[in-house]
Amino acid sequence: MKETEINFPKVNMELPCPSLSDFCGDLSLKRIKDDTSPENDNVVFLNGVGRLGADIMFLVPAPLKEDIDSRYSAPMHLKSGAGEMFRSLCLQNGIDLDDCYFTSVVKYGLNQSVLKGIKKDINYCLPLLEEEMRYCNPKIIVCVGAEACDFILNYKISVSKLEEAWFFSEKYNAHVFVISSIYKAYYKPELYDKLNQDIRILANFYDHFLQGTTIQQIPCDYQCVSTFDHLKRLIEYFKSNNYKLFSVDCEWGKQCFVDGYLRSIQFAWAPGQAAYINLNNEQGEWVFDATKEQVCELLQSFFNSPDIHYIGHNGAADAQWMLTHLGLEVYNGKFIFDTMFGIQTVDEYADQKLEKLAAKYTDKGRYDIELILWKKSNKGVSFDEDQGYGQIPLSILFPYGCSDADVTFRLYPIIKDMLIRDGTYDYFMNIKLPFVIDGFTSMSIAGVPFCAEDANKARIAYLAAGLIMQKLFMMMIKKEAHDLFYTEVSKIAQETPIANIAEIQRYFEEGRSLEDIFNLLKRLYKRNALPILPYLEHYYTIDSFNPNSADHKKRWLFDIKKYTPIKTTKPQEGNAIPWERVLKMPPAKQKKYSPAVDKDTLKIFSDKGDDLCLHLLQLNAINQVTKSFLKGEDGGLQKYLTSDGRLHSNFVMTESSRPRSFKPNILNVPSDVSDYISQGFKKVLKFLNVEDISDTSNYDQDNFRSIVDSMKSTYNIKENITIKDLVPVPLRWCFKAPEGYCFVDADYATAEVFTIAYLANDKKLIATLNDPDPQFAFKKMPDGSIKQVRIAYCDDIVEFTEDAKDPALLTDPNDPDLVRNKDGTLKHPLQDVHWTAVENKYVLNTPREKLDKRKTRNAIGKTANFCSGEENYIYSISKGGYVKANTIQVGDYLKSPFDATRVLNVVRLKDQECYKVRFSNGVVATFKSDHKLRVSRDGSDSHYEKWEKVEDLSIGADVLSYSFNIPFGKQDVNVNHDVDYFVNDIISNSSNMSYRLPCELFVCDTSIKSEIIRKLFKEGEQSFESPNDDLLSDLAVLASMVCCSTTLEGDHKLSLTYLDYFFLGETIDTIKVVSKELIPSYDVIAIECDTHKYIDMTLLSHNSIPYGASPSLLERKIEIAAGEKPEPGTGQKVIDGYMNTKPQVKEYLDWCKTLPEGQGYYLSPSGFKRHFKVPPLDAQMSDDLRESIVSKLRREACNIGLQSLVADSLARAIPALNACFMRLHMKSRAVIPLYDAIYILAPYEEVDLASSMLKFFMSDNNYWDLKGGRLRYNIEVEVTKRWSTAPSEEEKHELQIGLKNACQKYQIK
Repeated sequence: MKETEINFPKVNMELPCPSLSDFCGDLSLKRIKDDTSPENDNVVFLNGVGRLGADIMFLVPAPLKEDIDSRYSAPMHLKSGAGEMFRSLCLQNGIDLDDCYFTSVVKYGLNQSVLKGIKKDINYCLPLLEEEMRYCNPKIIVCVGAEACDFILNYKISVSKLEEAWFFSEKYNAHVFVISSIYKAYYKPELYDKLNQDIRILANFYDHFLQGTTIQQIPCDYQCVSTFDHLKRLIEYFKSNNYKLFSVDCEWGKQCFVDGYLRSIQFAWAPGQAAYINLNNEQGEWVFDATKEQVCELLQSFFNSPDIHYIGHNGAADAQWMLTHLGLEVYNGKFIFDTMFGIQTVDEYADQKLEKLAAKYTDKGRYDIELILWKKSNKGVSFDEDQGYGQIPLSILFPYGCSDADVTFRLYPIIKDMLIRDGTYDYFMNIKLPFVIDGFTSMSIAGVPFCAEDANKARIAYLAAGLIMQKLFMMMIKKEAHDLFYTEVSKIAQETPIANIAEIQRYFEEGRSLEDIFNLLKRLYKRNALPILPYLEHYYTIDSFNPNSADHKKRWLFDIKKYTPIKTTKPQEGNAIPWERVLKMPPAKQKKYSPAVDKDTLKIFSDKGDDLCLHLLQLNAINQVTKSFLKGEDGGLQKYLTSDGRLHSNFVMTESSRPRSFKPNILNVPSDVSDYISQGFKKVLKFLNVEDISDTSNYDQDNFRSIVDSMKSTYNIKENITIKDLVPVPLRWCFKAPEGYCFVDADYATAEVFTIAYLANDKKLIATLNDPDPQFAFKKMPDGSIKQVRIAYCDDIVEFTEDAKDPALLTDPNDPDLVRNKDGTLKHPLQDVHWTAVENKYVLNTPREKLDKRKTRNAIGKTANFCSGEENYIYSISKGGYVKANTIQVGDYLKSPFDATRVLNVVRLKDQECYKVRFSNGVVATFKSDHKLRVSRDGSDSHYEKWEKVEDLSIGADVLSYSFNIPFGKQDVNVNHDVDYFVNDIISNSSNMSYRLPCELFVCDTSIKSEIIRKLFKEGEQSFESPNDDLLSDLAVLASMVCCSTTLEGDHKLSLTYLDYFFLGETIDTIKVVSKELIPSYDVIAIECDTHKYIDMTLLSHNSIPYGASPSLLERKIEIAAGEKPEPGTGQKVIDGYMNTKPQVKEYLDWCKTLPEGQGYYLSPSGFKRHFKVPPLDAQMSDDLRESIVSKLRREACNIGLQSLVADSLARAIPALNACFMRLHMKSRAVIPLYDAIYILAPYEEVDLASSMLKFFMSDNNYWDLKGGRLRYNIEVEVTKRWSTAPSEEEKHELQIGLKNACQKYQIK
């Protein structure tokens, strides 16, 4: 039994907490509740394990549930698998837990997994813990978790900030060591190394403690330099000792170098040797006895020497201050190493914080504790972390800053050696280091222009829209609450319904209390009033409904509207699980799970037609803009706006080599206005009686004035607000180039398609990307324009069926108006990979000339889907029973376990490899070979279920099967004959090998189905015989609809068992695979549903996804690109076409999926390596949880090759590009690095040259030699006035004039 299945009784805290003597030397004590001691509570208390009087005491928050479980062994600490792991780990490091003392703060098991609100439990157990402390009198206390840490140290600081550090407790006269957790490493393999390091630190300290010696440390000689003479002597010392390599670190005040002050700069030149150059005090006042110019000149005279180099830890953050405030050179190789990005390269799972690395790799330990304690006591009073460390007292900042530099210097050789052994040193030095130092520094210094005036306009629009959408939502939900309440009232049988309702309404109008109204309902409806109470409470309190409250939404959706939840909330450990899994659990266990009310859940309900859920999604999308980005001067983007009118973000990298920004996070600014936002604004305008923003002559002035007044009072807005302001703009519109400048956007065109083509060595795809297309030529039109025309159909490029090759689209290849090359041959355009992916016979089977370019060309992706045999029976709620797969239509609702699922797409696929499978319940079904069914490893426990491809199913495998005792959907199909007719017809045709049950039987009334089954399977025999396997299969399906179970006896006999009624109307059983037959060519029906599961021939089916996105996700991407929804089925058709035409790509991606559990890493041609840590097979986690973790790693392995190579191309381009700009004394700078694009800010006169340089550094001189040949990414360049936003007519004119004049100036130059 899993840990979460164990429940503990409630503690009777009126009883005294046991003492040590009550245990009588035992490891546990149970307060048994019986007739003689009815006050007892059956709670099990755990005694500590180990030796009282031991030197080391381990103190955890509470026992694990497995430690309390007494079913297999006596309760005690450390008996769980995680406890055994910890015991073994300690022993490996020389600590025997039998010679230590291990106990907990709370002495009994707790039912909650998140240890919040347990102060009463801690206080209750306090006497026993204090008694243990007195008897043990430990010399070292190891605090595990926040509860233990708070009890011993009482710092009330996050454990992550205290772990791996040593403290001393005066109260207990003991050294204290902090560990965040000892059990998580059992479930998360990436944390095992960290826990091992923690125990190693503990063991090292203890060894020296026993010997009475201190740990040998490198002596630290730190200097605080505050005078010009001292600084001169220090630099002379550097020169005389020929020091050339320095680690460097800076401390500053305020957010950015533009408006801030440099508090200090620290250098380290040997382990333990560092200097703190004290430039400004806490108030930002210069403290040196020489001018800033003199200090800068002295520093420059030494450090700007070409043979002086730096080591940094996130060096770009310091380099921008060094360059702008001190004039120290930082580019072109001045930094030879960065320890933060070095450790990230060799170990993506490592903690990159400098103080954590110090504790792990040096003898410095946690040197930041004094700083942490000072920050804790001064937060919100004299310290704001967003303003840097400029406010920290010198007594703390001096040793801390020197330690930063010292540790960085010590880490350099350690991490360098790790990179060499990992094989990633060359990659780090040649690609990553230049990007994270030169690239990040230059972009941070350049900054991105941001128009505060435009941001305020946008903020006003979104705030107004949010207020109106909130008002509309409350109107809608109030009406819904009214309707729901009175609908429930009207369902009650009553003699005078009109009079009763009138009396209820009078009570509401009079403002009566909830209690008065409910008493009225009890008087009118007696017992029937109680079921109405939730609807009454909801309606009565609806004005206080908060759409941001998860509790309010849960009550509304699941208690009032009676929706079935989709999934659980995400627990502290592991992932959310589908609600269908919860419904399989016992009712007591179901109470432990909480349903999610997130965006995905609301979307599913809105897709099923719930307008209020859709409105809530739109409201949330609008409010998210002002919540995250447009908060005004005190928050969001404007908080970081500096006096030069720019946002100077800082940059780091993700583990996949993609850049990431912070303070502020400009890379997370949305590029467009989402559908939810645009739909919401349409509602807003309609509320104000405006159909089109261009015509506001009849808008509702009173309503608008009310909204404006509310905004001004709530948000202190002083600007004048007009109806014309209510226009949603993309947030990137606020980033506007200053006068005389523009943005130049260089985007890698179809980069991922190029990457996968060359990595997979797909010759046909490579040709599509690079070769001319002989199907098309260029023609001169009468108006002088040039048009692309079709001159042929070439099956080796794009396959069409013959009837799709429309001859009317062809132009004669001898047409004299066709454009020709100098040698007389026709000039052809390059092949278009997007068109070839969608127009072929496997997808749309339509030449591109007949297709809508927006809806189709920009769509490319790849997955598979439900693929059921066309003769399979699918349970359709829309049609009231099982119907053949080939009758399913888009929009139908199918039966999913304990829920309904909507059909999004239906596609017929011809000539597919399939398997015909027979099961032990008699069902015979045909599925595509990669179709997935739900199987059970042991036939019972849902924790051990998994999805398995039909082609991988073994004979005897257990598959889940569903039966029903209530109908789902309307069963209103009339049958033309009585029951006896059907029974006789079935019996008389039992030997007819082509006979199948009439389809109407599967959708007729349940009573008819039940009677047919009862008469066919007579009492006493309860079996039916036939040589026709399909007939027996039909009968098995029919029987499952009336809550009966069937079993195949031999090959031709089906026996029947009546099942008990299940409280939800569904039963789940397991059936075995009896036989499996390969069918090389068979037509199947691909059905895509929104919940990805449905009941097919009583079996639970799932979409078979080899890799990639789902068709619905692909269609959403198409919708984003096209601006409107594509035709139903487009996603699946694109997928199937890609699958059929790109076998090498499939082979490559299938190989990628083996990497996490195979060699354990992906090595890119660039030298980048992505390491994967997979949970061990014996980890104490459900099969589904482990599979979800591994599946995520497999998807990442497929994506990382494509993404990392594109990202590394960009990483090579930006430092070289900005360096060239600087060498040529140009004003252009790269300012925004997206994953596959670079935005530069350029004056008009430099646009031509800057564009040429972009092409050179991003493409011409930036290539990879891969399996498929030399890969150079093509780039598309666009000039805009605002970031990633189409220019207005006025801006178009400015761009045209500016670029025209610039060209003339450039030519003159």
